[in-house]
Amino acid sequence: MKLFVFCLAVAVSTAFGQCEFDVSASDATCSEANDCLSVIDCEVKVFTVPCSGCYCLKVRFECGEEKCKYCRVCANVYDGGSRISTSNCHNPDCLSGSQCSVDCCEGTHQNVFYLERDREYKLYVCKNECDNVGCDECPDECVAIAELHQANATLCE
Repeated sequence: MKLFVFCLAVAVSTAFGQCEFDVSASDATCSEANDCLSVIDCEVKVFTVPCSGCYCLKVRFECGEEKCKYCRVCANVYDGGSRISTSNCHNPDCLSGSQCSVDCCEGTHQNVFYLERDREYKLYVCKNECDNVGCDECPDECVAIAELHQANATLCE
């Protein structure tokens, strides 16, 4: 009976949108020594999710009139002191300047991962130089942004 009540509560909360939430982090300071897995010189946001389930990251740059060429955005989610291995999301083709945003929820860059409700996680986002070009080439106006989203549950199976 308790299991039925729990499942019913989860179904009702999902139906009424209680699992919807918005978690994002941004970094405006470029770091030259980062491999997209390190969290040194990155911005961090501590968060919990309202519902256990499948999640993914989207990353992008906000640059105003400037273009993001020579800028790399990297994002990772940590559980305690450990990086969730499938959470890495970044713009791999940063030298072309054609990839200022990447949706790691779908397509060729798909990285999905499972998070548990009411557990504390950390979202790290880093603005990095692109392929050893140097931070001088990445405009100061460009801000790296990472956003956490719910993913299709079938992607975690």
